[in-house]
Amino acid sequence: MAGNGRNMRMLRDLRLSTKVLILHQMVKEPGVGQRDLAAILEVTPQAISDYLKHMEEEGLIEREGREARPTVEGFQFLQEHLQELGDFTYRAMRDVNVINSCPAIAGEELKEGEPVVLELEDGYIVARKGKWGPSTGVAGRDAEMGEDLAIRELRGIIEFTSGSVVLISLPNAVEGGTSAIDL
Repeated sequence: MAGNGRNMRMLRDLRLSTKVLILHQMVKEPGVGQRDLAAILEVTPQAISDYLKHMEEEGLIEREGREARPTVEGFQFLQEHLQELGDFTYRAMRDVNVINSCPAIAGEELKEGEPVVLELEDGYIVARKGKWGPSTGVAGRDAEMGEDLAIRELRGIIEFTSGSVVLISLPNAVEGGTSAIDL
């Protein structure tokens, strides 16, 4: 757990976070002006000016006239902190069991990439075309009504009432799902 403290520092340290955001914006939009940076980051132009002065002193940026750009050290600083933030985010999502995909039964014909709404029907997660509902996602492949498929990009929580559960082992959707067995 000792490594988590450093990763969390960026979340707690406003100066560090702002430096990373400034560098990111400079890489994303070369030549971006101070006023635009201020507007994008929702700080005053004076605050941006102060940050740029300190970042130049630290060797993170170089300025030529009114234009500022990251130095090699600035790129390394940005990459290191974005990687740490990404690693922390990945671990945090894993720790809270964020579910990114799930199997479902097609409630109607679905096309890969189509937005779907998920509902619980008779103990089965059923996917139907739609963008709005308590739980949504995207069809992972084309599926006919009644076929199982993977649903990606999950958002929300499926509404349900408590009941009993019967578990059986089935091949996953990549291995053919229920179409690979004879029930």
